[in-house]
Amino acid sequence: MGLNIGIDGRYLQDHFPGIGRYTYHLIKELRDIDGNDTFMVFFNPEATNSRFDLKSLEGPNVALQPVESTPFSLKSQLEMPRELRMARVDLFHSPHYPLPLLSRCPLVCTIHDTIPLRDPAFMPSPGARAAYRLALFLALARSKYVIADSAASREDLMRCLRVPPHRLRVVYPGVEPAEPHLAAADSERCILYVGTNKPHKNLPRLIRAYGKAGVSLPLVIAGPQDPRFPEAFQEVQSLGLEGRVRFLGHVGEDHLQNLYRSADLFVFPSLAEGFGLPALEAMSHGVPVIASNQPALPEVVGEAALLVDPLDEDLMASAMLRVLEDKDFAQELSRRGRERALLFTWRKTAEGCLQLYREMGSLR
Repeated sequence: MGLNIGIDGRYLQDHFPGIGRYTYHLIKELRDIDGNDTFMVFFNPEATNSRFDLKSLEGPNVALQPVESTPFSLKSQLEMPRELRMARVDLFHSPHYPLPLLSRCPLVCTIHDTIPLRDPAFMPSPGARAAYRLALFLALARSKYVIADSAASREDLMRCLRVPPHRLRVVYPGVEPAEPHLAAADSERCILYVGTNKPHKNLPRLIRAYGKAGVSLPLVIAGPQDPRFPEAFQEVQSLGLEGRVRFLGHVGEDHLQNLYRSADLFVFPSLAEGFGLPALEAMSHGVPVIASNQPALPEVVGEAALLVDPLDEDLMASAMLRVLEDKDFAQELSRRGRERALLFTWRKTAEGCLQLYREMGSLR
């Protein structure tokens, strides 16, 4: 008899673009590969969602269940255990650390990174940091197993939070297959960065390195920008790079894909990452990638990207010039990147999670 598996789909909304993408593709692949178990996806229909087609996830083995609460709310701690009990869920997977702590069924969560623990600037508010630590501690204490996006994240969880190795599983996220690197006819060529402006993303150094490189291509920064961290905007103004550095903010899926197709170079200078999906997405499109040499990016990009010290602006600038001026080298990076991206599929992500679900089911 198959399992009835609950999945927290409340991250299928605009506020969680990365975790939402992870959740969406996980459910989609589970639907297609598993005809034995059933999946109950809990979602909030009131959440703003312009990115994910929830109806497309439904199938004979996938049902959508609306709930009223949001993942971080106190109401969730009251509503979700009741919903799981009424749905007779055998186990529940949250793709983020908030969990229904009072639920009686076994729980598993995905911890994408521990950056807020290592970088206090990530959460400037002491109250927010304390709340995060408490929520993370409770999630780890309540989870039967914890899924990490990378071996680097797994090591962080063991070192920073003393999670026993036998409770940790590495299951890599995936990337959607992309068409060859062909931009729309009206697209402007650019150097591209995709992500937020949070401190660990290292945008001020990227902007200074771009200024030192002195290239003609614009630097396009796509992704939601947190007003608590204005340093990147200030750097653009102080260097007189207005018009050459463009902040697009949140972009839709079609726009994002066209940006990847338009890019001559993708730069990802993070000081730390739990995985680094945008770099892999760029590789999938055949865009040459310059990436930080800090965890977990070398684990993800392998030898398919040009790795640099994210603290060395001169080195970053030299790397940009090398890729843009040496066409043979750029083509080699493009080839390696496409091959590397093929190793990371959402099907493999779903298979890894499904194996863990069934292990948990056998322990009931």
